[in-house]
Amino acid sequence: MNKCELTSEEIRDIAFTTTGQRHSSDWKAYRYGKLTSSKFGRAITVMRNPHQTNLQRLRDELYVLKNVHHVPAIRWGLDHESVAIDAYQNKTGSILKPTGVWMFRNNVIGPSPDGLIFTDPHGACAVGIREVKCAYSMRDVKVEWPAEWLNYLNYLDCKNNLKNAHDYSHQIQWAMAAVAVNGATLSSGPRAI
Repeated sequence: MNKCELTSEEIRDIAFTTTGQRHSSDWKAYRYGKLTSSKFGRAITVMRNPHQTNLQRLRDELYVLKNVHHVPAIRWGLDHESVAIDAYQNKTGSILKPTGVWMFRNNVIGPSPDGLIFTDPHGACAVGIREVKCAYSMRDVKVEWPAEWLNYLNYLDCKNNLKNAHDYSHQIQWAMAAVAVNGATLSSGPRAI
């Protein structure tokens, strides 16, 4: 696993082996010490402002294992992710398949999208990645119009697009590059897709 450069076949094998993500011990082991997509925003902050505090935070995120499953916002997201995925599939007719870590050839950087999007029922070729963010700030909110999301989701701009400078944008862009797809969908569920 500490090999310097990965082949395309090894990258696909890692993605397959680590499918199941948080339920997979391989996924947890493989991510240790790697720059995963959820940490890309922190890495960009360090590059822009290499202050010792920022560097230490990034080191801690990479090398200090923390159990955050008891945090209410994390628990909410984990408990409602499947609801958002089901709603998306029902509304769009797209097929979502779970996936694992998609390493870059350098074996240092690797995102874990929440799923791959397929339009073909046989799943021959992924057309995009899927990220699900079940915002804790929306746990008691029933949104009827997309414009109302702006009151609760600080990562959307006034047109309900993902803000380019937000950490989620970095996460999604890196995941798209790793999987080599041109599309992505972000769910802000569980009630909205």
